[in-house]
Amino acid sequence: MQPNPVRSNCQSVLLFVFLLIGLALYSCLAIFILLSSTLGFVNPQSGAGSSIGTNFIIASGLAFCAVTMLPAVIFSYQRMRGKSISSFQTRPVKVWQAIALGAGWIGAVLLSDYLYQNFSLGWLAAAPFYIISIGLPLFLLVWIGVGGIPLGSRNRFWGSLGIGMTAGPFLASLVEFFVYLGVIVMLIFIFMLNPNWLSTLQHVISQIHTATDIDGVTQILAPYLGTPLVLISLFLVLGLFTPLIEETLKPVIVWLLAKRLEGPSQGFALGVVSGAGFALVESLLASSTPGQGWGQLLAVRAGGGLMHIFASGLMGWGITSAWQGKSLRLLGTYVLSVIIHGLWNSAAIIIELGSLQPYLNKTVSSKSLDSFTLAGTIVLGLLVLLTLPALILINRNLRRPAMEILGSNAQSDIIPPPI
Repeated sequence: MQPNPVRSNCQSVLLFVFLLIGLALYSCLAIFILLSSTLGFVNPQSGAGSSIGTNFIIASGLAFCAVTMLPAVIFSYQRMRGKSISSFQTRPVKVWQAIALGAGWIGAVLLSDYLYQNFSLGWLAAAPFYIISIGLPLFLLVWIGVGGIPLGSRNRFWGSLGIGMTAGPFLASLVEFFVYLGVIVMLIFIFMLNPNWLSTLQHVISQIHTATDIDGVTQILAPYLGTPLVLISLFLVLGLFTPLIEETLKPVIVWLLAKRLEGPSQGFALGVVSGAGFALVESLLASSTPGQGWGQLLAVRAGGGLMHIFASGLMGWGITSAWQGKSLRLLGTYVLSVIIHGLWNSAAIIIELGSLQPYLNKTVSSKSLDSFTLAGTIVLGLLVLLTLPALILINRNLRRPAMEILGSNAQSDIIPPPI
C-alpha cells in the first residue's frame, strides 16, 4: 500500500519543526548563559568567579548540542522539500582507529582537569577538551555499534540522533518529574505521621537555606543520606523507576520506525544512535560543574554513555523483532536493559555514599564507607567489561545479514517519502 502523500508531508513538516525547536532551544540557552557569564566576567561580583567558569562550561555544552542538531535540521528540511538524500553506511571501526580515538579521549580528559585545576582562567581553555571528553567516546561507541550496518538515508541517522537528543530527554524528564513528585509527596506524608521526623525535616530545610555552596548543602544532608528510608527511596527511584522509564522512551525513534525497518539489525543500530543522543545531553549537563575530581567524572561519563548506548541498542533490536512476531525478544531485551541501567545507577549511588566520608563525624567507620566506594567501582567496572565486548559481538553478528539489505531502498527515510 502506498503511503498517503498528505500524511507524509505533514509528518515531514512536524519532524522539521520539532528538530528546529530543539535546535533553537539549545542555541538560545547557550547564548543566554554565555552572555550572563560574560557580563559576570566584565563586572565580577563577590564570589562570582567559580560560577562564571561553571556557566561558561554549561554554555559550551549546550552550544555543542546545538551544533550536533544542525545536520538533523538540514536533512529534515531537505526531506520536507522532497529532495533525495544519499544513503548512510559506515565501515566497521578498525583496531588502530579505536586505539587512536581512545588515546585522544584520555588526553582530553587529562587536559580538561589539568587546565581547570591549575590556571585562574583554566575553565576557558578547558571547555573544548571538556566537549571532546564527552563527545569522542560516544562517537567511537556509535561507530562500533553501527559500523557495517546500512541505516538508510543520512536523514534517518541524523534524525535519530536529533530525536534522541530532544524527544528522549524531554519525555523521560517529564515522566520522571511526576514519579519523583509522587515519591516526595509520599515521603512528606510519612514524615507528617511522625512528629519527630517532621521537626527534623523542618530543621534540615532551614539549615539548607543558610548554606552558601554545594559543599555546605552536602555537609547538612550527609548524616541523613545513609538512613534506611532515604536509601530505599534512592534505590527505588534511581535504580528501578528511572531505568524503567528511560529504557522505554530512549529508543522513541525505533518505536516510530519499527514497521519500516528492514530488520532487527537496523533497529539495533538506530537504538544505538538514539541512545547516544540521549547520553550526549545527559553527560554534557551532568559533568558541567567542574571541581575537584572533574577528570574522574568525565571518565565515568564515558561508561555511562556505553550503558545508555548498549541498553538502547538492545531495545531497538527487541522492538524491531517484536514487529516481526518475536514479542518475547522485546520482553527479554527490556528486562535486560532495565537490569543493566539499574545496576549502573545503584552502583553510582553506592559510590556517592562512600564519597560522603569527609562530611561525616568520626563515629562513622571510614572503612565501611571505603568499602562502599570499592564495591560500587567494581560493579561499574564489571558492567563496562561486559557491555563493551557485547556491543562489539552483537554488531558483528548483525553485520553480515544487514549487508544483504540495500539501505537506500524505498522506506529509507524517517518519514514515508511523498509520492
